[in-house]
Amino acid sequence: MESHLRTEGWKVVEDWKDSDDNYEGVIYMMYTLDGDTLVPRYIGKAGKYGRDDEGLSANLQNIRTNNTKFARWGDGYAYHIGELSAVVLNHQDDESVNRDRDPKGKYQKWADALFVPDSRTLREEIYFWARAWQIEDTGPFYGFETSLEALEYNLINLASDLFPDRLLNSEGA
Repeated sequence: MESHLRTEGWKVVEDWKDSDDNYEGVIYMMYTLDGDTLVPRYIGKAGKYGRDDEGLSANLQNIRTNNTKFARWGDGYAYHIGELSAVVLNHQDDESVNRDRDPKGKYQKWADALFVPDSRTLREEIYFWARAWQIEDTGPFYGFETSLEALEYNLINLASDLFPDRLLNSEGA
């Protein structure tokens, strides 16, 4: 997962450095398998630009060397692995961890869905897919170019319709 996300994220970083503007960011999916059926568990994106719509997104900065933000999958608090770890490892109860809040509720939902209760054992194997999304890429719904934002939105809606009890995405998150 780390190597693949670094490779795909680096394509976007290089594009930003070169001002080529071919890539919009990275689309990713965490999934499980039910026999031969791919079951989306979480779908998201890490866009190329930061809040100013010019600078490189903090989520992609230093993607080759830093796991803190790591295209939103970082081990820092407020990122997927960091918040999920805080729930699974009970960091909110650990006085040595300087936290001003408990992990977000969605990560408790993730932990409940992905891990055997009161353990660090996954219920099933978890897989990860990511792709640097180019501006001219076409999504699975149309024969024409699809923006990264529209792709994420449509994939989440489709996965929600097909796997309403398995998808961990929630409205707007």
